[in-house]
Amino acid sequence: MTLDALRIAQKDISIELRTRERMTSTILLSLVIILSFRFALFGFDMELSENPHLVAPILWTTIFFAGIMGLESSFSYEKENKYLDGLLLLPTSRYSIYLGKMLANLLFLIVVDLVTLVFVVAFFAYEPGGAFVTLLGVILLGTFSFVAMGTLVSGMTIAAKTRQSLLQIALIPLIVFTVVIPAVAATSKIVSGSGDVMPELNILVGFGILSLLLAYLLFGHIMED
Repeated sequence: MTLDALRIAQKDISIELRTRERMTSTILLSLVIILSFRFALFGFDMELSENPHLVAPILWTTIFFAGIMGLESSFSYEKENKYLDGLLLLPTSRYSIYLGKMLANLLFLIVVDLVTLVFVVAFFAYEPGGAFVTLLGVILLGTFSFVAMGTLVSGMTIAAKTRQSLLQIALIPLIVFTVVIPAVAATSKIVSGSGDVMPELNILVGFGILSLLLAYLLFGHIMED
């Protein structure tokens, strides 16, 4: 991680802390999705027992939809305020710009993940217990892989007029088998207390590293175009 990347990430985080637009809207979306699942499955019955089999799909569905919404705004500040050319003129490598954006997106989405986990615990009577650390590790790895590829795709779609729709169309096929399914499978094993999660973790780590490598090779060309 270069110093320039850290400065870019600090700039994005400072803007978010000042405006809170992306964080507020994303957390509200997370809450709406969780509540929709809660009342669709159980209605107004407040006497809930633990439902561990629901945790994995509900948790990751919320994280991915909220994350895509957050990634749509990854370059929007520079695009809307016509600062993109200024960002590209910085005396730093294009890869440092990618790393800075990715780090800011990662920190942003980790906060959303933790809030989402709190919602799941509160509304579905789930108690992580001793599996909390392992569950948190899977969430962090899944989020890292998702954000690493998502930031790259967000950069690819920045110039498109319909970049929000294009981001979803381009990103979802890339992460279905490499992030979504491994993350859901690992989480299901953790909450049910059965199975080895290392195969899924290896897939998540491998895809995250591959995304960083692809960004190193392609991000400079993407920004020049």
